[in-house]
Order: sequence, then C-alpha cells, then structure tokens
Amino acid sequence: MATYGPACDWSNRRWSDTGGASVTVAGMAAPYPALQLVAMAQNGEDVVLYRTFSNAGWRGGFYVDAGAGDPVHGSLTWNLIHRLGWAGIDIEPQEHLAAALRADHPDSVVVKCALGATAG
Repeated sequence: MATYGPACDWSNRRWSDTGGASVTVAGMAAPYPALQLVAMAQNGEDVVLYRTFSNAGWRGGFYVDAGAGDPVHGSLTWNLIHRLGWAGIDIEPQEHLAAALRADHPDSVVVKCALGATAG
C-alpha cells in the first residue's frame, strides 16, 4: 500500500504528517495532531488535488463529482470540502450514498441520478 511522506497505514486509511490542521474522520478516534493529512482516495489522488489547490491558495472552490459514491471512503473531494472549504455538485444514483453525501456535504447540492449517453 502506498504512503505519502512519513506515514503509516491504519484501518485502511493513509496518514501523512505534511502540514495543516488535525482532522477527525467518522468511525475513528481523533484528532490525530501529528498525522494531519488523510488520503481518502484509493491511490491518493485526493492528496495530489489537495496539495495542488492548497499550495496555490485556492480555498472555497467549486467541484462537480460524477459518481460521487461514499463521502469518506474513496472520496476525491473530502479534503477539498473539509480542509479547503469547497462546495459543489455531487451526482450519485444510489439512495443510501446520496443520503450520506447530503449529511456530510451540507453546503453542496446532491443529485440522485445516473449519467449516460442515452436516456433510461
């Protein structure tokens, strides 16, 4: 499993001590002040996005997440939302995931639908 900088794997989460405020993640004892950046995405893509936008000073941005899925596990937007104050549009066809997104992303719009090239 990949890690990012000085880090350790714990309960299927990758933690890194690369700056920022401590965070709390649902289902985990927290906060972890020495382990501050949480990679939620499977391959750490969210860490790349977070570092890119954070280093550029881009706070309060807007996103569109098609096939948003779970708001925590595998999320590409969790760090943007909870660490940089972003909001946007989450598109998710499964009701239980759309409900979880609404609870975790109160400033975003959650659309329960599927996207495709044809209707139906």
